[in-house]
Amino acid sequence: MPQLVAGVQRALAIVGVLTLSCAWFYQGGGWNQNTRFAMVRSILEQGTLRIDDTARFDGRPVTGDLASHDGHSYCDKAPGASFAALLPVAVAATFVDAPSSRRGIALLSYVATLAAAGLPTVLTGLLLFHVALSLGCSRHGAAFASLAWGLGTPAWAYGTVMYGHALAGCCLMAAFAAAVA
Repeated sequence: MPQLVAGVQRALAIVGVLTLSCAWFYQGGGWNQNTRFAMVRSILEQGTLRIDDTARFDGRPVTGDLASHDGHSYCDKAPGASFAALLPVAVAATFVDAPSSRRGIALLSYVATLAAAGLPTVLTGLLLFHVALSLGCSRHGAAFASLAWGLGTPAWAYGTVMYGHALAGCCLMAAFAAAVA
C-alpha cells in the first residue's frame, strides 16, 4: 500500500507541474492557432465549418492560414485540436460576459489551448510515467523521465499553443501504452 500511495503522489506531482507549466506559459494567438480557434468559434457560433466571419476581428484578418473553396474560407489545419476544444469552449463561453469581444475571444482561446494542447501534454506525461513503471523503472526514474519529457523537450512548447502536436503525441503515447499493456 505505501508503494501505491507513493506512486499516486508522484503522478499528482507530475499533473501539477505540467498543468502549471502549460497554463502559465500560454503563448497566445498566431496565424496557426487563430485559424484553428476560428473554426471552433464558427462551429459554436454559426454551426458551420466556414470561417468567413470568425477569421476576422473588427474587419481585419486574424489569420492568413486559410483554405478557400467556392468563395468561402476554411481552416487549413487538421481538425483534431479544434474538435478537442469545442466542448470546453462551449462550457466556458457560458461564463463569459461578452464572448465575441476582444477580451472574451482571448479568454476562450486560452481555454481552447488548455483543452487541445495543455491537457494532452499532461495526459502524455502521465502515460509516460505509467509505461516507464510498467517497463521496470523505479518511481523516481519514471517521474524523472516524465518531467524531463514534459519540460525538457519541445513537448512543453507544444503544450502551450493550439497546434495539433500535443494531441497527436498523446494519441501516440496512448497507443504505445496500450501495446505495452
